[in-house]
Amino acid sequence: MKRILSVVLSVLMATLIVTGCRHSEPYLIGFIGPTSGRSADLGISGRNGAILAFEQVNAAGGVHGREIKLIVRDDEQSTQRGREIIREFQRMNVDAVLGPFTSGVAVAIMPLVDEAQLTTMAVTTTSNLLSGKDDFLLRTVSSTSDHATRHGAYHYQQLGFRKVHVITDETNAAYTHSWYDDYSRGFTLAGGRMPENTGFETGNDVNFDALVAKVMATDPDLIVLCTNSLDAAALAKAIRLAGSDVQIATSEWAGTERLISLGGHYVEGLIVPQYLNRQDAGEDYLAFRQAYLDRFNQQEPGFSGKIAYNSARVLAMALAEQKRGEALKDTIIRLRHFPGVQGDIQFTSTGDSRSETFLSRIVGGEFVSEAALQ
Repeated sequence: MKRILSVVLSVLMATLIVTGCRHSEPYLIGFIGPTSGRSADLGISGRNGAILAFEQVNAAGGVHGREIKLIVRDDEQSTQRGREIIREFQRMNVDAVLGPFTSGVAVAIMPLVDEAQLTTMAVTTTSNLLSGKDDFLLRTVSSTSDHATRHGAYHYQQLGFRKVHVITDETNAAYTHSWYDDYSRGFTLAGGRMPENTGFETGNDVNFDALVAKVMATDPDLIVLCTNSLDAAALAKAIRLAGSDVQIATSEWAGTERLISLGGHYVEGLIVPQYLNRQDAGEDYLAFRQAYLDRFNQQEPGFSGKIAYNSARVLAMALAEQKRGEALKDTIIRLRHFPGVQGDIQFTSTGDSRSETFLSRIVGGEFVSEAALQ
C-alpha cells in the first residue's frame, strides 16, 4: 500500500501546492449499500473500506485542501430504497456516489444516476446488464462474463465435475441469472452438459430442507450456491444434515467472513471464488490489511472492504485531477489507470474494468487461495 499511498499523496500534494491549504466545504460522497439485512456483511465491510481510504486522504490534507465526507445510507438491498437514496443524494448535491453493492439495486438506480449525471462508482456489482454502457455507473471489478465463465471452465477441466446443480437467489436476479448463464457457458464450452438450476427467494421463511431435497434428487456431484453468505451457510448445513458429502461451491457473493462464522464445520471444504488473494504477501495488500485491522477492531476487510477501498481511492484521485466543467466520470475515463490493492485498475471507455478472481477453499476455518483464474 506504500506504492498506492505514494501515488495518491503525490497527486493530492500537487493540488495543495496549486490551491493552498485553504479551508473549504468538504467534498460529499454518498455511500449506498446494505448495512442491515441478509447482505449486511457486504455493505459494512465496504463502508469500512471507504472510511479507511478517505481518512487517509484527509490526513494527508484532503483534495484541493478540502476534506472528503462520506454520507452513509443503508439501501437494505431494496431497489425501492436504492432509488429513494439516489434522489436524496441528488437533493444534497453530492459530488459522487460509492456503491451500490448488489446488481439488482444497481440496475434499478441506473436511470436515475444517468438523468442526474451523478458519477456512481459501484463496488461489488458484476451483472452483465451493467456492462458496455456509456452511462454514469462505473466499476473496478469485472462482470460475470469474465469471472463466472472462468469458474465454469475450471470446475469442469481442472476439478473434474460433470453433473452440476446451481441454486440461485431470485431476489438478486440481475446478478444470479447473469452468473448462472456465464457459469453454464464456461462449463458447457469446456465439454460439460448444461448445469441444472433451482431458484428461491431469500427470507426468514425459506424451507431449506425442502429445497435441498429437491436438488439432491438430481444426484449432482457439485452443488453451487449463488447466494449471499447467510443463505449459503444455511444451505451448506442443510446439505450436510441431509447426510450428503457432495462437494459444495459458491459464487463470489458468499465469500465473506460471515460464511465461515455462521457455517462453522458445515462449510469446511467449500470451494469459494474470491475477488482477492488472501495469501498475497505483497507489500500493498499487507499494509492495507493491517491498516484495516487496526482501524476496525481486528475485523478482516474481505473482498468487499478491498474493492470499496480501491473504489474510494479512485474517486479521491479523480477529484484531485478533475478539470473545470468536466464530469467526474469523464475524468476517471480520461485518466483510465489507477493504482489499486492487488493490481492496477484500468477503465474502459464505458467505465468497465477487468479484474482477477481467485479460487479458494475453506480449510481449517479459513479461506485458502488455490488458483488465480485469469
